[in-house]
Amino acid sequence: MSESDAPDRPSPAAGVLGKTEILSYIGEVADELGVRGLTGSLVVVGGSYMAGRTADHDDMVALWPSCRFVDAQSAVDAYYVAYPFEEHDPYLVDYVQQIADLAAATE
Repeated sequence: MSESDAPDRPSPAAGVLGKTEILSYIGEVADELGVRGLTGSLVVVGGSYMAGRTADHDDMVALWPSCRFVDAQSAVDAYYVAYPFEEHDPYLVDYVQQIADLAAATE
C-alpha cells in the first residue's frame, strides 16, 4: 500500500489517541487490505486480561473480527509463540472463546 493510498492516520489531540480512534484506524486498515485482496493479522492476544479490566476485554471483543484467527486455540497458540516465557494459563482458551462468542453476537 503506498503512502498516498493508506487510510488517514488519526491525529492525536494533546499527543494521546483514544480507544475509539485507534479501533477506527485499525478497522480502516483492515478494510483497505480487504479491498486490495490482502490480509493482515493482529497477532498479540491477551493484553492485560489477567487484570480483568473491562475496557481491555471490550477492546478485544471489538478487534476479534479483524484478527482472522480460525479459532480461540489458534489465537492462544499465537500468544504463546509471541510470549514463550509466559506461564501457561489453563483458562486462556476459554477466555478467548468468550471474546470470540461475544464478537459474533454483536456482528
